[in-house]
Amino acid sequence: YKNQVDKFLHAFQDRDPDMPIAIDAEVDHGKDKTFLTALFEGTGRLLQDFGGFPYPYIYTRKTWWDLHINAASFWKNYPLWVAHYTDAPSPWLPRDWSFWSGWQYSSKGSGSFFGAEEDFIDLNRMQTEDFLKYAGQEPQPGLLTSRIQIGLDVYTGKLVKKQNLLSL
Repeated sequence: YKNQVDKFLHAFQDRDPDMPIAIDAEVDHGKDKTFLTALFEGTGRLLQDFGGFPYPYIYTRKTWWDLHINAASFWKNYPLWVAHYTDAPSPWLPRDWSFWSGWQYSSKGSGSFFGAEEDFIDLNRMQTEDFLKYAGQEPQPGLLTSRIQIGLDVYTGKLVKKQNLLSL
């Protein structure tokens, strides 16, 4: 895993990410629980403080995580981006977290609504606090210029920062 992280960091060179990176935890490649736990823990440690973000996100779903990763109290330090496709008001959480930062709730979003070539795209929610923390940074041109849902409110347009306030 160190070689992969080194290649990833080299690709960024002197640039910092606009958002924290995410470790995608959803495939086991036939490896056992002990190996996978060490892999994700080691990768997470190598990516701590990258780009000024204390921890990378962990992207996973409850059914995969609980089956493939050993429980540990340190996982709660990592922001959770949970995948759970549902219309329920909240997702199922892996056992190591009591809250989510990001939630991929659908893979059936209208691609045409967002100007994508694909018919369907993933839809995600982000906790308001996390969204405001990262959206306050200067986004690259073209980023944060589509549809944003905060709570039950949906906004479309371009995100603009005005003296510590965000407007759409």
